[in-house]
Amino acid sequence: SPRPEREPLATGDLGFLLNHHLYVTGRAKDLIILRGENHHPAEIEWALKDLKGLRKGRSAAFGISDPRRGTETLCLVAELDRRASVNRESLAERVQRRVQEETGLWIDQIQFVPSGTIPVTTSGKIQRSLVRRQYLNSQQTSQDDHS
Repeated sequence: SPRPEREPLATGDLGFLLNHHLYVTGRAKDLIILRGENHHPAEIEWALKDLKGLRKGRSAAFGISDPRRGTETLCLVAELDRRASVNRESLAERVQRRVQEETGLWIDQIQFVPSGTIPVTTSGKIQRSLVRRQYLNSQQTSQDDHS
């Protein structure tokens, strides 16, 4: 007998079907919209997976609305590898070059944080929305300090 039609569930997950298998690719709320194009933060973070000086798997890419430009600003917060001594300026250049080579994207803001400071879920997934809020709070605090 034919299978009954099912209503799609509004889970907020993005994915696709291939050969009757569902593949989840990310979360709709995490999409970064740059100049009208959607980008998954994981593609940016994946480009940095083995970059010396960064803690593996501990970076968060996200967008922040920029009404002046009519698009989002691409931001990245990345944990430093505590075992490596790094020149932050040189590391930022290497991060920028790697992301541009792998994705064609330019990061507008890069923030390095100490190892162990990016919040993760109990299963180890980066909490991008919380990282974004913390980043915005740090920027607001920084602006308040300079006023």
